[in-house]
Amino acid sequence: MPGDLPRRADGLILLGAGLRYLAQSLKLAEDGYSILPSPPAESANGAGYLEKLCRLSEIERAILRLLAAGDSNRIIAETLEESEARVKSMVRAILIKLDCRNRTEAAVLAATVLLPLLDSLPEDAAAEMDSESDD
Repeated sequence: MPGDLPRRADGLILLGAGLRYLAQSLKLAEDGYSILPSPPAESANGAGYLEKLCRLSEIERAILRLLAAGDSNRIIAETLEESEARVKSMVRAILIKLDCRNRTEAAVLAATVLLPLLDSLPEDAAAEMDSESDD
């Protein structure tokens, strides 16, 4: 279950990390260190996470996906054919809606919990979230 991911995952390394970073991270993890902060505790059934997802519009969820992949605002803007200023503004809005202090915290939360949860939802549930976020 997606809600179990934080309990099953021992670490998170973004795809763009180099081999040296990967080796160092694995060594630190083996020694018992945490590389990135864990996502904040939520209800066991994931209802709190689902509520956070419902706060986001479709474009904000697309930005969150790219943020979780480690993309910069410039890359996100190019990918989504938006201005970099608009992406920067939307990233700030995402941080507020998700109660995250910075983009790294949002990326970790997205990669470990929110995106797996979103991907596990039926398509009609995601469409319903879009109509609710437009209200």
